[in-house]
Amino acid sequence: MNAAETIETLLKLGVTVKDGVSSGKTVAQLLADQNVQTAISGLLANLSEGDLNATIQAVQQKQEALLNGQPVSLLTTDKLRQYSDLLDAESALVSKQASVGATANFLSWLVDDALPVLVRVAPVVIPLLV
Repeated sequence: MNAAETIETLLKLGVTVKDGVSSGKTVAQLLADQNVQTAISGLLANLSEGDLNATIQAVQQKQEALLNGQPVSLLTTDKLRQYSDLLDAESALVSKQASVGATANFLSWLVDDALPVLVRVAPVVIPLLV
């Protein structure tokens, strides 16, 4: 799975879980629901720790490419926004504290920490990673 696909999968997974949580269920209760479990398992089937690590590396490489050996202060406004969004994406992904999987810890991190950042930066970051 490439970096853009990884971020898209995280978005889909996060929104799926957030939708269930917004109905008043806890993540643990969602995991006990067979329909939700099937949806989550389907999204997680192709997502691995390696995918997340490769995405972090791809984001870092894109940061370096945007800088092109220059200091951040010399970036144009457009490039500065792209660089900032890449930094935010990297920070959200690096902060993961649980292994990828259908666990309350991973899904809580995704919904509470990563999803708000990824939703905001995805329109800029995904095209940069394609």
